[in-house]
Amino acid sequence: MNPGQFKIPVDKLTKANWRQVLTDLRLWLESKGIFYVCLNEKEYYCSKRNYQSRVPTEIEILTSTVAALQLEKNGKADVLSGTKDHNEVLNHERSIQWDKDASAVIFWLRQCCTNDIDVIEEQGTPKKAWDALYQKYSKVKAGELRQLEREITSFDRSSQAPGKSPEDCFAYLKVLRRRFLLLKPEKKESLNDENLFGYLLDGLSELEWKLTKDTLDAQPKYIM
Repeated sequence: MNPGQFKIPVDKLTKANWRQVLTDLRLWLESKGIFYVCLNEKEYYCSKRNYQSRVPTEIEILTSTVAALQLEKNGKADVLSGTKDHNEVLNHERSIQWDKDASAVIFWLRQCCTNDIDVIEEQGTPKKAWDALYQKYSKVKAGELRQLEREITSFDRSSQAPGKSPEDCFAYLKVLRRRFLLLKPEKKESLNDENLFGYLLDGLSELEWKLTKDTLDAQPKYIM
């Protein structure tokens, strides 16, 4: 595959976007039918006792059909031996499918979580790797959260967005707000667009404040 044509399905996982990326990655893996390896361990999922709780593969259905035909042909005498062999085949086929899907999931985790390849490799299974990534990024340090909030409520254009237009600054504040609310959703009401606009104006010089306010007051549709 040409490296220039390769595209990962989600953004690279970072501290700033972890919640959104892990949500999107899970949905993408589910759409491919392989996220189940992040929810189970192979020993249980591929065991015979778990067979009734899942949808059989096409190969398993075919094997079951062949076994039924063989039973009809040979009569009742082969029931026990045929059932035993059939269960062993089902277990084997599930194991093969698991290995294939687990390899695919590990591949995509490595591609989308390049900063955490060591974490992925240390865990050994897709489930342990997924759980470890979630535990790592869901631990938010209070200091980092306060810093992100300060970047919004004490916005300073000269240091945070030098040379950017007021429109670009407002878009930047929206990005910061989105990151913050992913970690602190209960703050949504206090960070509405009206308050965000106020933080923007507070971060401008007096002349910029007046020009921006006059311009944006004439364009009420600016605030989405």
